[in-house]
Amino acid sequence: MLFILMAETVFSQVSGQGGEISPLGQRYEEVTMKRKVSVLVLIVVTLLLVFVGIDGLALVSADGTPATVPFKATYTTFPEPVDGGADYFILDIPADGKGTHLGKSNWYAVSTVSTATFPWEQWAEEMFFTAANGDQLIGHFAGEAVPNDSGGANFNGDYWITEGTGRFTGTTGSGTYDGEADEGIGILIFEGTLTNP
Repeated sequence: MLFILMAETVFSQVSGQGGEISPLGQRYEEVTMKRKVSVLVLIVVTLLLVFVGIDGLALVSADGTPATVPFKATYTTFPEPVDGGADYFILDIPADGKGTHLGKSNWYAVSTVSTATFPWEQWAEEMFFTAANGDQLIGHFAGEAVPNDSGGANFNGDYWITEGTGRFTGTTGSGTYDGEADEGIGILIFEGTLTNP
């Protein structure tokens, strides 16, 4: 920094009279401007890479193969029965919370619960994790549910991410889920990995 200040002082002294800049002064200003622009471009590119790396999955390993990264998401659920029969019921389950790579987000599924066996079987052919900007992770889950003493249920199982949209295009993944629900509210936790080709 001291060198730059000294150089600016010297080149201001070699400038011509009447506000005209000598050729040496002009060259110094050109080089200084180019350096300032280069630094600005470097800062912008660095910030873009940081934010894409945090928010998206634009990640590859050192050898260029797809990167597998940890995934965890926690949602407050609001299950509501929408259909059923003698040995099954169907739940509409909206949820909101936060997830790795998703940030603040929503989750949604329509889940079928079969009460014909014990523990109950639970599954959803589609589930959607939706980030604030609308980008999605899409998949399905299957597991079991057990009624608890409070009239709700505890549940756990496996999930699979099969596709994505936006910055998650091509993303796959898998892991486990568990949670509980009672009187129209619950908690749902996903833990696993995501891979982006």
